[in-house]
Amino acid sequence: MTWFLHIKLIDFPISVECQLNPSLAGQAVVVVARQGGDPRIIAASPQARKLQSPNTLRFDTVSRRKNIIIIPGDMNRYWDISRTLLERFQTWLPAEAADTPGEFTLFPLSKDLNHIETNISSILTSDYSYQAGVATTSILAWAGADCAERNRLYQIETNQELAFWKTIPINWIPWVGPRRKKDMQNMGIRTVADFLSLGPSQVKAIWGSDAAICW
Repeated sequence: MTWFLHIKLIDFPISVECQLNPSLAGQAVVVVARQGGDPRIIAASPQARKLQSPNTLRFDTVSRRKNIIIIPGDMNRYWDISRTLLERFQTWLPAEAADTPGEFTLFPLSKDLNHIETNISSILTSDYSYQAGVATTSILAWAGADCAERNRLYQIETNQELAFWKTIPINWIPWVGPRRKKDMQNMGIRTVADFLSLGPSQVKAIWGSDAAICW
């Protein structure tokens, strides 16, 4: 049986910047990068998130706060460090990078499952915190990582898949925003399990190519 292990480093750009400048540790810090010409917050420390509600954690509001430190992000640096970490993981298991720096998918064998958390911690040491999920499909492993506690692995057994999806709200799916969530709830679709019960052909008939999720 094939297993997928998805690892997400928590606040990865913040961790990188704190290693370069240890005085930032424990501070309210946001990392900002330009995308499409406009500055956008790509990471925020827990201290910064406590000072701003999620709805106001935007550059235009944060830039007016004197008690929040703004760091210009360097995506090339983050990708370089992410690739270095990927090489470390590859000395243990076959691994590939995800679309975001600090995210990885690994492919353990059943015999590796009992030692995953120990191996992740030994590779990341104390420099990076993570969330990790392991399952028999890539999207389940990804969802498990989203649900895992800090520095913990969320393992989804094959007989737990449907029960797990019943706990995940529909807006977990990337293409489901507030408006689409409301429409889907009106259709009685409130969890990912409800969505998956429709089947690929029915989903495609309603939402077309937007419905980018793996069965």
